[in-house]
Order: sequence, then structure tokens, then C-alpha cells
Amino acid sequence: MKSQNSPLIFLSGITKSFPGVQALKAVDLFLHNSEVLGLVGENGAGKSTLMKILAGVHHKDEGHIYFHGEKIQFRNPYEAIKAGISTVYQDLNLVESMDICENIFLGHFLKTSFGLIDQKRLMAESRKILGKLGLDIDPSIPVSRLGVAQKQMVEIAKALAVKAEVLILDEPSATLTEKELKNLFEVIIDLKNEKMGIIYISHQLDEIFQISDRVEVLRDGHVVDVKETSKTNREELISLMIGKELKDFYPGEQILKKGKVILRVEKLQGEEKEASFVLKEGEILGFAGLVGSGRTELMRLLFGADKKRSGKIFHRGKEVKINSPKKAVKMGFGYLPEERKTQALLLERDVKENMTIASIHRYCFPPGIIKRKKEESEARKFLQRLKIKIPGLWAKTKNLSGGNQQKVLLARWLLSNSQLIIFDEPTRGIDIGAKSEIYRLLQDLKEKKKGIILVSSDLEEVVHVCDRVIVMDRGELVKVLEGKDKKPEKIMHFATGGV
Repeated sequence: MKSQNSPLIFLSGITKSFPGVQALKAVDLFLHNSEVLGLVGENGAGKSTLMKILAGVHHKDEGHIYFHGEKIQFRNPYEAIKAGISTVYQDLNLVESMDICENIFLGHFLKTSFGLIDQKRLMAESRKILGKLGLDIDPSIPVSRLGVAQKQMVEIAKALAVKAEVLILDEPSATLTEKELKNLFEVIIDLKNEKMGIIYISHQLDEIFQISDRVEVLRDGHVVDVKETSKTNREELISLMIGKELKDFYPGEQILKKGKVILRVEKLQGEEKEASFVLKEGEILGFAGLVGSGRTELMRLLFGADKKRSGKIFHRGKEVKINSPKKAVKMGFGYLPEERKTQALLLERDVKENMTIASIHRYCFPPGIIKRKKEESEARKFLQRLKIKIPGLWAKTKNLSGGNQQKVLLARWLLSNSQLIIFDEPTRGIDIGAKSEIYRLLQDLKEKKKGIILVSSDLEEVVHVCDRVIVMDRGELVKVLEGKDKKPEKIMHFATGGV
């Protein structure tokens, strides 16, 4: 029965199974007008499945959906959109070759009295909607010419064009800069003030605390708890998501005797300023700094991906010339880049090939003939060792979760017996549980006396995982912190120009 106090959306007892998987078990969720509900949980917790049921993509097995107090059932996404429920997925759903205005009104073009598309009204209405979102761009240009943040705003514009009352944002920040994310939050607040209800899904808890009013936690297809955001904290949410205390999230600090110097860098320079530092066996050396501080550029120089202007690199006391990634791999270097999907993984190839590509020569005898059984046997060992959750070695890499993709890359460098591994933002875009596993894998490498470089924007991660932290600012190594000085506030102080 509809009443003034009815939630805008109420999902009651939603249950959903797929072959061999119980995705959701009697899940409840409600959303009011003028509210941002944060939805969090590990990969596989059921967040996306629940939202796809609300959006008409999947059909529930049990339970009920109420919209404005009325029981409804969407047979497809079109019915959900028509009713006023729009979803902006992480993989944006735009027609790149079409104009912005055509994308905004796709499926419900404005027409003249003669039944023709009213191009003039289309442009005018598109300008009005885009202006509402703070976008001063020409609606007649193709979507293919836009950046990721602008494309995301076009997706939101589509929701405004159909006068959506509910907006679902699924991992909206994954590819946004800090400035673009700030703009997105401003838009969300404006939409909230106009009585829209918004569901915000994210692995980034800092965002949840910035933008949401309440937060619902899912784990293994169940609702674990629902909290007012102002009455909870990061530690409590992490504990709810992973089912254990935060003290078990980061591995305990291990004071191990450092080995010999594995890497010494002297006045290395590319496009940034000169850099000098050392890395020892059994050490995790962190690099922290703001976006644009030059961390990734330095790592690419070390791995031979970019050309150095000057400086020297010493590997185990001997000067080496690393002029290509191939040379770096030959010397025992491994690199997990920040952009794993575009710079490291072969997304259309299977897991086995992604794991063995850097060490394929070990399975070739005579040259050019691959011993497939040996290759598969070695790859299978690392599936078990790294707890990579996939149907099998022949699963396509593009279908894996972010955490499992990261583990496949790590397996690549372990299979090639890398002695020095560079991790650039290894936990970005992966869930809390996978992060904890990555931290433990880093500790395992440390115990095995590997040299590890960790680049991260997550200050808590840098503090808890690394032995020493080098802070960078505008292309320069400005401070080395260790022991009691290794604190988030100190890292931020030096990263923002402090002395």
C-alpha cells in the first residue's frame, strides 16, 4: 500500500541462483528520495546481481520489488528505464559513432508533429541537460571524442532525459581523476537535492564516506548490516565485509634481516628530476605521492619501458643497461603496471597464456615447439598457490575479477623466477578480500628475499605494508620515511610540498 513514508524503492527477500551458485539469499534493500545509499561488499558478494535484478537485466527467483509502494516486476531493462530507474555501469553503454544528443535520447527521440526527429529540440534539450551536469560541450559531436569522465556524464544525462527517479552508479570512479571525481560528487549532490534516489556501488570506502547517507554491506549473497554512514567507520565496514577484524586485514609487520642490495639507482633521469635510491633483498620499498608526482614514470624507466636521459642502474653491484622490457625480464625484473588491462594483460587470451608468456622459452624444446603439458602443469601450481578463483586455465582473462587478474600477473613473474618485482597500484579497483590476499602474497615474497617496489596512492596501504617509504613531489624524491616516521599525515605533508 502506497503511503507518504514509503521508500522510493523497497526490495524484499530477493533470492537468485545461477547454475552452481547461490548469488543472493533473501536480501532486503530500501532507498528513499533525496538519499545516497552506498552498497559495498567483496567481489561475488551479490551487489551487481542485486542491481541487475532491480534494473530488469536478471529475474529474481523469490522476493518482491516495490516502487513508490507498488509491487512491480520489470521484464527487461527498457521497462525499468521507462519506469524511472537508470543504471550507469562501469563499462559504459554508449554508441561511440553517434552524437552526444543522439545517445542522450536514444530510444525516445523527440519528434515533430509529422513524426520526424526534431533535431532542433534534440539539441536544445541536450544542451539544457548537459548544462545541468556542468558540461559545456557541443551535443552534436560524436561520443568517441569524449574522455571517460565526460562519457560518464552523458550516461547520467540519459537518466535525466527519461526523468529517472532512481540512479544506480556501479563503480563510477574506477577510471576518474581526483578532479573528475569531485565533479561527479557535485553532480550527485545536485541530483539528490532534486529528490533523486541514488545507489552508489564502490570498493573505495573513502568515497562511500564522502557521498553516502547510509551504507548496506553484502557478504556471500546476504545482507550483513545496514549503517548510517555518519555512525560507522572504515574499520567497522571492512570487518563486516570480510568477516574478520581489521587487525587481520593487513599482515603483521615482520622485521626481517635485510639481504644484500639488489638494486642501486644513481641520478636516474627521464622526463622527471634525478632519482637515487637502493633496494635490498627481502625489503618492500614504497613510493608515495600525488597523481602526477612521477612515480609511474620512474618505474617505467627502471623497467626499460621509457628511455632514460642520464643516470645509472646497478643490479647486484653491476651496472646494467636496461633499454627495453625484454632486457629487464631477462635480468629477473617483473612489473605489474597501474593499467593492467591495457599495458599487461592479453584480455582475449586464456589465463594459462597470460601466466606463461614471460617464461615461455622454458617450455620450448626444441626451440619453437612448446611442451604444453609442462606449461599447463607449472601454471596449475600457481592457480593453487595464489588461490586464483577461475573455472580453469582456459578461462578468458577479461572475464576475471580485478583481484584475480592481478594474481594472474603476479603468477607471470613468479613463473619467470623474477627476483625484483615492481607493483604499481596493485590493489586499485579490487575488493577488500582480494586486497588482503595481495598483502599476504607480498609478505611471502619478502620472506623469500625478493626485492619489492610498491607504488600506491593508498597511504594506509603504504604505511602498513612497506618497510620504507620514498615520498615524491613533482618528479622529485623529497623524503624517505621509516619506523615511527612512517605515518599517513607525514607522507601527505611531504607529498604536498611540505619541508
